[in-house]
Amino acid sequence: MALGGITDGVSNLELTAAFAAIANSGYYTKPSFYTKILDHDNKVLLKNKPTGRQVMKESTSFLLTSAMEDVVKKGTGSSVNFNEISMPIAGKTGTTSDDNDLWFAGYTPYYTAAIWSGYDNNKTQTNKSYQKIIWRDVMQRIHEEYKLESKPFTKPDSIVAADICTKSGKLAVDGLCDKYIGGSTVKTEYFARGTVPTEKCDIHVKVTICKDSKQLAGEYCPESSLEEKVYLIKEEKSPTKDTPYILPTKTCTKHNSKTKNTPTNTPFPPSNNNTGDIAPTTPPYDNGANNGNNNGSNGNNGNNGNGNNGSGNNGGTDTITGDGTETNDETDIEFYYDYSQ
Repeated sequence: MALGGITDGVSNLELTAAFAAIANSGYYTKPSFYTKILDHDNKVLLKNKPTGRQVMKESTSFLLTSAMEDVVKKGTGSSVNFNEISMPIAGKTGTTSDDNDLWFAGYTPYYTAAIWSGYDNNKTQTNKSYQKIIWRDVMQRIHEEYKLESKPFTKPDSIVAADICTKSGKLAVDGLCDKYIGGSTVKTEYFARGTVPTEKCDIHVKVTICKDSKQLAGEYCPESSLEEKVYLIKEEKSPTKDTPYILPTKTCTKHNSKTKNTPTNTPFPPSNNNTGDIAPTTPPYDNGANNGNNNGSNGNNGNNGNGNNGSGNNGGTDTITGDGTETNDETDIEFYYDYSQ
């Protein structure tokens, strides 16, 4: 829908009546400025009965209303939302060349109004939002004075809802359109009965990628690097907001046959023996004095510092005390092993 000067111009009254027809389920009512005239005795002198006709289908008027609700919710008309009360609003902003004319025409479930602002000599305007502020203040005051409750616009039976993909315009596919890495593209839209799309979205695809290379997974990518993601199939001639989320075309170049069988580091240090095994530690075996070789022939009488009078394979340690007597210590601290355990 476009607003502006049009070739031969349009009056504020004509524009308000046109928007009122959309608000009134497609029924146009000829504008009038009075309903009746009474005399001093309250006798009716004149009565003005409104006349009108259906100019568009109810479904069409509702779809226009739904579209213009978005203008107020998240578009150029967001500043017309009431400050003090909650009320559904649908409307459209409009300008002419060089901002000579500024418009806002909109309606609630109760009233329709249109605001024009400009100069008679078609001078360019610098403040481009004050017409919306005027619309908001006037309409909010009316709804407050009449204590009008918030209610939705009437939806006719000829309207049905469907979840569509905003990228393809086709029916959304669960697990694809709602899992798109650029954010869910699923939106509930209204349609006139019989006009709901029948084809499902075909531009979102789920693929397995390599997290390390950010490319399509190849046969050599380790399982720990695999991840499923939903991308967009799209051809672009220049970068857009979709560019980071377009399906990759290259297969992983980081993992290949050379990197597949690369050995991992062993958690144990290398062995010092020839067999490569870690030598077990066993407790000393006590076979008595027979292996001692009578005070240790391997001990060299203790002169080599390997024990006192033989610490070779002696079953015990012979110790010379201060008075020259000899004792046999069966519990050498360094090599003691308790076999009773």
